[in-house]
Amino acid sequence: MSEPNMIDIDLEIIDEQQMELLIEEIGPRGPIGPTPNIQIGTVQSVSPTQNPEVTVTGTPEEPYLNFKLKQGEKGEKGEPGDPSVVMTGATATTPGSAGSTPAPAAGDQDKALFGDATWKKPGLVNSDVENSLTQTTAGKVLDATQGKVLDDKITSLATTVEQNHGNIKNAIGIVEDGNTATQTIAKGQYVIWKDALCIADVAISIGETLASSGGSKNLTAKPEGGLNALNSNIIYVDSDPISFSCGAGYTWTSYNVSIPTGYTPIAITPMITGWIGNRKLVVSVHSDTRSICVYNGGSGTYTWDGFVRYVCMKG
Repeated sequence: MSEPNMIDIDLEIIDEQQMELLIEEIGPRGPIGPTPNIQIGTVQSVSPTQNPEVTVTGTPEEPYLNFKLKQGEKGEKGEPGDPSVVMTGATATTPGSAGSTPAPAAGDQDKALFGDATWKKPGLVNSDVENSLTQTTAGKVLDATQGKVLDDKITSLATTVEQNHGNIKNAIGIVEDGNTATQTIAKGQYVIWKDALCIADVAISIGETLASSGGSKNLTAKPEGGLNALNSNIIYVDSDPISFSCGAGYTWTSYNVSIPTGYTPIAITPMITGWIGNRKLVVSVHSDTRSICVYNGGSGTYTWDGFVRYVCMKG
């Protein structure tokens, strides 16, 4: 492309011919170019003795500006802080304050400094640990010392269950461990058979089979014949303590007992103490009137103590 002609024109005395020549040499207006997308490239710090520098890389459409800036000179050393000001810990409602770190005590080598300004082992906080078996709040954990409490409760429960088992046997009166009846069992009578509470659907004589395949006295879930196992949800309920004097003959005494809702008494046993010598003592319980009758076959007046025990079945 040749160099354009240089025209020496006095703009104050330009005439029409010169104007046409000027327009022909300048040419038409070109298109508008793209707007560059300027971006920051790298930013580096240089020593205080170097001059700052800006370089451009990239393309005309996307130029990158790269900066080299002088690093400031090191300032003077500040005054030391007051070591007597120790940080204060934050609470649930108040913020803490800055200060020197509280020194850990001997034995704190496995602990960390918490926001409340105390050294503690990482993990659960005290508010997450419950030292009670009555806690119902979700997210709490049980203190290890409650393990002993639970163990004691389990031991006590096991003892109570064993005692209840023996009391039920004593209250029922008839216990069979084998498959053959060793005593006469009346129809409808309750029997402890192989540690299960059962009822005789028919009368069973000594020597008859209690449980044999196809036998008429076998243990089944049907109501025809033999001993049928009952619901194992059995409890015993004791009346309020009874204390009374009994002379010769009959003495009637009332008592109070509360049967839990949903349970039905299946056996009643008087638990009377105070037997004197060879005095004859006959006791009968009237559950309808909740009274107990004691007959003293001897002479004189004696004091008797005890209670009435109910064996109850749920349902």
